[in-house]
Amino acid sequence: MTPKNDKELSPIYAFDNNNHSLFGWLEAFHMGLLEAGSLLIRIDAHDDLDSPPPEIEARIVKGRIPALKEGHDITRSLWIREFVWPAYDWGLFKKIHTVLSPGADMVMGPPGNQRFEITDYVKRMLSSLKHEKKSRIAVDIDVDVTDYNLELILAIAEIAGVTTLASSPSCIDQRTGIERERELVDTLAA
Repeated sequence: MTPKNDKELSPIYAFDNNNHSLFGWLEAFHMGLLEAGSLLIRIDAHDDLDSPPPEIEARIVKGRIPALKEGHDITRSLWIREFVWPAYDWGLFKKIHTVLSPGADMVMGPPGNQRFEITDYVKRMLSSLKHEKKSRIAVDIDVDVTDYNLELILAIAEIAGVTTLASSPSCIDQRTGIERERELVDTLAA
């Protein structure tokens, strides 16, 4: 999709289930669009920080980002809530911030899960990242968030080098989920 203005459009991956974001991040890394050790900002109604089962965990080599085929195989083996830690363990992300339900005024900070009020936190976060290279930031958006705040979501997504979207069929009617994905893509590309 070509943007309607001169701004550079970062890749946007749209999926049904959020665990497929892992492959999107891996592909963006191998394409040179996402650097190792980046920041992941997640907008979701759930933290998705479950550990993979032991048989999958055994296939994840900490500190080694796998080739696409191996990463694809691991991604397909994961359950919906198990996809964040493999990316962290591989070294794709050094920090993870989860905005839980953007209209609810709560955010969960990096591993350690400290909660913050979102209004001031997001303003400070965006301000502190304004000079960061886009290839150092990924945004993962699950459109099932209960307090869907398009303005806030777009402000966060615009700073990213790669954006992943999930329509979450187990959590939201897919007509609504796909319409929200379409709205985000259209607005980011405008």
